[in-house]
Amino acid sequence: MTSGPDLPSYYTAPAAVDQTGTTVYWRNGELTAVDAGLNAHRLAELPGTGITSRVLILDNGMVALTLDKDLHLIRTPLAPLAAGPWPCADHNLQGNPVTKAV
Repeated sequence: MTSGPDLPSYYTAPAAVDQTGTTVYWRNGELTAVDAGLNAHRLAELPGTGITSRVLILDNGMVALTLDKDLHLIRTPLAPLAAGPWPCADHNLQGNPVTKAV
């Protein structure tokens, strides 16, 4: 692990990581990606009050998240979601007992 760029403000949506090691998150009114080289890239301006959902990377780099009660779908150049079980692959849905048949 290493220190990355400073993150302004607060209210951060749980991040997602793509297969190239780029982390995408919402914070301070912006959807931001931090690549494996620790360079931050603003993907979209999305003002909100800080009531957020998880960030998900869908097919073709589409990012989905809710802010307040609005669903946002943003086209991005991100790779598919990383396949690891934690912290970001499907936001560990495969490890969530609620998503498994009982």
